[in-house]
Order: sequence, then C-alpha cells, then structure tokens
Amino acid sequence: MGQIIAANSFDVGDRAANYGDGLFTTMQVEDGRVALFNRHVSRMMNDGERLMLTLEQQQLETAIRAHAHECGSGVLKLLISSGVGGRGYARPETAKPHMIFSHHPLPGHYTRWRSEGIRTRVSSVRLAIQPLLGGIKHLNRLEQIFIKKELNSFKADDAIVCDADGFVIEGSAANIFWHRNGQWHTPEISTCGVKGVMRCFLLDWFEGNRMRVNVGRFVLDELFQADTVFFCNALMEIIPVTAIASDSATFDFPAQPVRVLQQAVAQNYKDEYDSGA
Repeated sequence: MGQIIAANSFDVGDRAANYGDGLFTTMQVEDGRVALFNRHVSRMMNDGERLMLTLEQQQLETAIRAHAHECGSGVLKLLISSGVGGRGYARPETAKPHMIFSHHPLPGHYTRWRSEGIRTRVSSVRLAIQPLLGGIKHLNRLEQIFIKKELNSFKADDAIVCDADGFVIEGSAANIFWHRNGQWHTPEISTCGVKGVMRCFLLDWFEGNRMRVNVGRFVLDELFQADTVFFCNALMEIIPVTAIASDSATFDFPAQPVRVLQQAVAQNYKDEYDSGA
C-alpha cells in the first residue's frame, strides 16, 4: 500500500491546485469525535480507488482522529491531493497522495434550518453527465460555484439541481429525499452528483427499519407531487424543505414529518460517532 504524505499547503506543482486531481470530505466533529466516521473513511477509500489513488486506511484513520482531537468541535475538512506532478495532465508515477486538513466553525444557521426548514428554487444550472465521476466527491466543483452564484439572485436558501437530461439529482451541496405514494424516494447518483455519507446512513437506516426507498431517475413533476421533502448532508444532517419554486409555480411542503424522522434517527446517528478505537 502507498503512504499518504501529510502537508499543510499546496506546492506550486500540486495536481489538486492545477487540475482538481483529488478528493475531499467535510466532517462534523463534537468533543474530538467525528460523526459518521466509518462512512467518511469508507467513502474516501472507495473514491480514491476510483480515481486510482493508493491510500492506506490505517494512516487515514489515524490522521483524521488526530485532527479531530485538535479541532475539538466544529467542522474538519480533509482534502487528498494526488500529489505533485509538474506541468501536464498525465499523473507521474512518482506522485504521492497527500492530505491537507483545515478546521472551521459549524455554520450557525444549520440549527435554525433543522427546526424551521428551508425554501428552495430549481436551478437553471444542469450537472454534466460523466459516469466516471458519478457519486465521487472530487475536487472539480465549478458547477456548484455557478449554482451558488445563481442563488444570490434568488429569494431562496438553496437550490434543486437536475442533470443535463432533466432528472433531479441533489441540492447545491446536499442530497435530497422525498415521500410520495406511501414510500420514500431519492435520486440515483451514478452519472453525476455526490453520494453523501448522510445519504448512505439514511438508506441503511430505512432498510433496517423495513422502510423501502425507491432509488431511481425522477423528473421535477414527480418531486413537486411529494408529501414532504428534505435535504441531508454530513454537516446540516436532516433539513426540511418547506418550499420549491420553479419558473411557473411554488410548491409547499410540511416540515413536521421531517422533524419526526429527525427524532427517529437521532440515536442511530449518535451511535455512528467515532469510538476513538
């Protein structure tokens, strides 16, 4: 197995800075312990393999735990670059992956969002379809920058984002679930979008509680007919979506069913904090 090199900043020839060649994950930390720790590690290992990066799991876990202890409580971001490679797209055999950590405060408005919910709008920005990158939290985030820029002109907290074929994929930085016709639904994330760790946690929780989730390709009209809608990610956890605005209409959804779900999963979520083993 290859060894990951620790680093505090980018070298001028770093492939992450030059080409977006790498991965990242953003973790919630409480009292030095990472929420959904095993899922973050698994995601980095799996995505690293897909990007042909050789990562050593034990070294990765040790580094995350050390920085989580240093962080205390808040947000711990880990970026893994493919290494230093000079000019040119081809990744040299001499390039070695390295980790860059940063600590940040947890956004204060997430607590309010979890209680009150958010209003969203359908974004005009469409995600490109690329099966080689579908689901990976890679460093190429230009689409999300355009989505966030567009949000500045909307009276909305976040966006609903579709792919180039018009199928619902996610929010600007979160996965989406909705309830309709007696069951939960969430988009398939195989050709674009990010398979978030909170999405993974919830899919397992629903399965463990014998609640079927329809994972598939859905158009906006199917989402608009939902009984209730929520966003989720590793930092915001579960956020009710109380409204979705399109160019022609606004659709409202109750927050209370999502609050019930928040309470139902709370203990299982706490159980997935890192044990510090």
